[in-house]
Amino acid sequence: MVSRSLWRRGSFAHQFGIEGHMGYGGFHLTQFFRFGLSDAEKNFVDGSPSGYGKLLLYLLLTFLVLLGWYLMSKKNRKVATFLIFMTLLTTVLMIWYMNFSDGTRAEHADYQQWVRAGQQGPMPTVHREVRVRDYFYSAGFMFFSMWIGLAAGLILHRLFSEKKSSVRKFAPIAFVFFLISPALPLSQNYKLRDRSQNWAPFEYAYNLLMSCEKNGILITNGDNDTFPLWAIQEAYGIRTDVRLVNLSLVNTDWYIKQLKKLEPKVPISFTESQIERLQPELNPFENPTPIELPGAKIQLVVPGRAQQQVLRVQDKIVLNIVDANKWEKPVYFACTVSPDNFMGLDSYLQMQGMVYRIMPRQLAQNERIDMDRIENFMNHVCKLRPYPDRRTDVDEAYMGIYNDYVICFMWLSMQLQERMAGLDHDIKDLKTRMNDPAMKKSITHQDSIALTEKYAQFTSYFDRVVSNLDRCIGLMPWNMQPVLMRQQILIKFDKAAMAEERARKLIAMYPDNAQLRSMLVQALEAQGKQ
Repeated sequence: MVSRSLWRRGSFAHQFGIEGHMGYGGFHLTQFFRFGLSDAEKNFVDGSPSGYGKLLLYLLLTFLVLLGWYLMSKKNRKVATFLIFMTLLTTVLMIWYMNFSDGTRAEHADYQQWVRAGQQGPMPTVHREVRVRDYFYSAGFMFFSMWIGLAAGLILHRLFSEKKSSVRKFAPIAFVFFLISPALPLSQNYKLRDRSQNWAPFEYAYNLLMSCEKNGILITNGDNDTFPLWAIQEAYGIRTDVRLVNLSLVNTDWYIKQLKKLEPKVPISFTESQIERLQPELNPFENPTPIELPGAKIQLVVPGRAQQQVLRVQDKIVLNIVDANKWEKPVYFACTVSPDNFMGLDSYLQMQGMVYRIMPRQLAQNERIDMDRIENFMNHVCKLRPYPDRRTDVDEAYMGIYNDYVICFMWLSMQLQERMAGLDHDIKDLKTRMNDPAMKKSITHQDSIALTEKYAQFTSYFDRVVSNLDRCIGLMPWNMQPVLMRQQILIKFDKAAMAEERARKLIAMYPDNAQLRSMLVQALEAQGKQ
């Protein structure tokens, strides 16, 4: 990290100024008021007075901090030196050290190789930071706010102890100003940062863990599907029997050793010395190749170089776990894991709740989803509370997490619709026979009973589909996929009035949504109202 910081991976303007994913200046400003990249362009390109007002306020607070440095240095030089250094360490030096990439520059080694190769093709740039990196500066924000408080205290002390009455009379005014000053950042940031009703991380972790059977091994992908699970296991003692295997960390030898040694243990057949020697390597298989896992007694086709050029440590560990486990413990992939991590196990995966269980045999396409288990999970096990009155404030991470629930509801609804389609065909066939004079004599009492039963079963499936989609939409009204599916089902099966009612409810929430208005028109036309 230190040597890397000597070669800048982003421009100073992006790293120190305002840039959506990494700019410290923009992060710093938003501690006091909402200020994003679009605000920078809007406020300082066209000379907006509000923009200059925000900048002036920021400079005033920065001046207050510098004044605090000066006053504290006069009062206690050692303490001031230490606190000033900590502030600079967690802001300016942190920016330099982290050296975030803005997508315009290359790693030093890649750049040198590109130059040695005669600069053929475009420069191999590092991708821009994938998410907002403001959390790296949390300590810096805390030191900055501490200095504002110290500066306020030192200024008030100086004013109230001033002998000149002409100066001392400003002390009460300054006191009131400092007292109410937190109202600005509070009013600007509280609603956005309020987590009092945000149960999404807890529920997401709970639901992933509860999808697994006892003593399961759950392979997870990254931060969002790992850290909340660890948190509720350690802090709340929930499902501590499930062992997580994080694909990002499993590329390190120390983590693999932990999985192998610490309870609940993960079956790994590699010895410690073999673990230490594990390295990524060029995929030895030029084309997709069948291999056998002797312990698991299954055969799978691993991807060739065209599909996966490098064989990562995590790929080797996934296959080793499946093989060494010998089906003693249930092994799962979280639904967040990308298919390019399955290593040819795709045809052995069955969706159960919010996880894919690795089964001991290859599954037919119609076996890939355990519909009954998913329905029981979604209706009786899964914890899902709506995010009350927060429809316009849900962030990107929250919406991403809830989209995984949408997938479960959608799969379930599609499976139920397939059963409905079969029943609908049988019902129409029976009714055709009953209405055909030539075939009426062949209709038996059993056929009438069968028709009644099929009607009841069809109605049950229909109610379950609509109920599941209603619940999904109630939790995630911003996602149009379940809304469209429900609309199609209601109109297809002559429930246009119900489609109209539900469309109007959503339009009341999102009056500017053109897609919803189009759906309302469709429902009205189906009833002959337009």
